[in-house]
Amino acid sequence: FFFSSRRRHTRYWRDWSSDVCSSDLTDFMPLVNFYEKVLTNHNGNSREQLYTWLSDRDFTITADGDFIAYKGVREDLGSIHAGPAIVDGVPKNGHIPNNVGSIVEMARGEVNANPYEGCSYGLHAGTWEYASSFGPVIVKVKINPRDVVSVPRDCDFQKLRTCRYEVLEIIQNPDWSALVGNDGQEPDNDWDENDTWDYLGWYEQG
Repeated sequence: FFFSSRRRHTRYWRDWSSDVCSSDLTDFMPLVNFYEKVLTNHNGNSREQLYTWLSDRDFTITADGDFIAYKGVREDLGSIHAGPAIVDGVPKNGHIPNNVGSIVEMARGEVNANPYEGCSYGLHAGTWEYASSFGPVIVKVKINPRDVVSVPRDCDFQKLRTCRYEVLEIIQNPDWSALVGNDGQEPDNDWDENDTWDYLGWYEQG
């Protein structure tokens, strides 16, 4: 289960898997689901760019193998920039609504796959740091690794382009747990030094 055959990628996921196997985690199916979904992304460049986005920071995956990202939106939950998209099966054009529970998508071919072009067409999400500086309201979104198209090189690789995401909730703080349910909810929000991040060893060690 690796993003590519490149040695640095293989070593990263080997070490990551070793940390997980030596932890107190007993349910490995979310990890299996995540790896399998990565492999369903048919574009090798997209897989490698997703690796770049995930490997440089903590990230949260859901029980079904998707991962959590964040999006800054307007106070009315409309997208900051206007453009076309499909929301819950209905074509929209303008400031796209990001209501809780909605599925926002567009044709993959309409998303810019070139990581060297910063501001361009496609559905955007990113890290907490990026999203919280981009809009007055932050929504948590759930993304299938299959749907990631590109990771622009501007903004320190903090944002990504995707062709589909699900809006989970309006939030004030980022997730602390490495694993959450499919609805994005954590079983225990009282994070401390002995919590999931330490068990899995997924945070930066300096």
